[in-house]
Amino acid sequence: LDLTSTAHSDFASRRIYILRRIDEHHWMPSQPVEFISPLTGKRDETFTDHPSTHINLSPDGRSLLIDNLEAFSVVPKEGIWGTSPIVKYLRNRGFPGAIVSYLYDVNTKRVSLPLPSPITRYVSWAPDSRSFLAVALAPVKSTWEASDVAKGTLNDHITHMFSVDLKTDNITEVQERAEKPPIAWIDASHMLMRESNGELTLFRSEANHWTRRESNLKPLEFLSPYAPLASDGHRVVMEYEDAHTAPEIISIDLSSSSKKIIVRLDPQMDEYLLPKSEVVTWTTSSGYIAKGLLILP
Repeated sequence: LDLTSTAHSDFASRRIYILRRIDEHHWMPSQPVEFISPLTGKRDETFTDHPSTHINLSPDGRSLLIDNLEAFSVVPKEGIWGTSPIVKYLRNRGFPGAIVSYLYDVNTKRVSLPLPSPITRYVSWAPDSRSFLAVALAPVKSTWEASDVAKGTLNDHITHMFSVDLKTDNITEVQERAEKPPIAWIDASHMLMRESNGELTLFRSEANHWTRRESNLKPLEFLSPYAPLASDGHRVVMEYEDAHTAPEIISIDLSSSSKKIIVRLDPQMDEYLLPKSEVVTWTTSSGYIAKGLLILP
C-alpha cells in the first residue's frame, strides 16, 4: 500500500500486509508486517519502495525476504557496519542508505538479517525453501569484502552471487562476479545461469559448494546481452532480433538445442527486403582486435 500518494517523496513508503485464504473465493488481511530491525534497532512498520527493493515469498509460504532501504543516518557507525570499507565508501559517495534483505517468519514474526550485505539487488528462493541465492555486495567485514578492497575496485557494482543456507546460516559464494539472479531452478541442487559471455550454464550444489557443469547451449549469434530470458529449467524463452531478423519470441529446448519460433512480433516486415550483413574483424593502430557487423545494401 502506497502511503505517500498525497505527498512528495523521492521513494514511496509502503506498508506490507499478509493475506490468508479463508475459502475458495475469499481472502482477508491477517497481519501487517512490522518488526524491530536487527540492523538499526528501530521499528520498521513501512518499507521504502526503491527500484532495487523486492519482496519474495518462499515456495512453502513460511518466510518472506523483504528488502528495505535503511538510511545511513540510522545504520550503526560502530561495530562491523561502522568499520566496513564498503559501507564507508557508500556513505562518502552520498548513497541514501543500505539496501538490506530481512528474513521474516510469517508464523512466528521473527526477523533476522541472514546476509549482512550493504546492497542486495536480487534474491531467488530454492524450490525447497531451505536456502536462497542473492546477488549482493560482499557481506560487511567478510573475506570477500577484504578481497574486493585489496583489488582496489570499491564501487556499488562489485556484486557477487551468494548462497545462504537457512538451517546452518552458512554463506557460500556461487560466483565472484554476478549481476543477475539465476534464470531458473531445475531442483534444489541445480540451477541455470546466464554467463557473462551469453552461454547458459548448469550449476550444481554438493555439500554447500556450487560448481559449474558444462552446457551445450551456446548463445545465439547477435543476441543482446541484456535480452530478458525466461525458463522452466527445460526450455528457455527469449526475444530475438538481428539485422536481418524481425523481432520474434523463440523457445529453445535445452536438451536438444532445437529452436522454435513461438510468435513473430513484426510479421509485416515480410513485405520488406531486409539488409544482408556479415561479421568483419580488424586490428586497430594500438593492436586491439575489433569485431563488428557490416550492413550491406
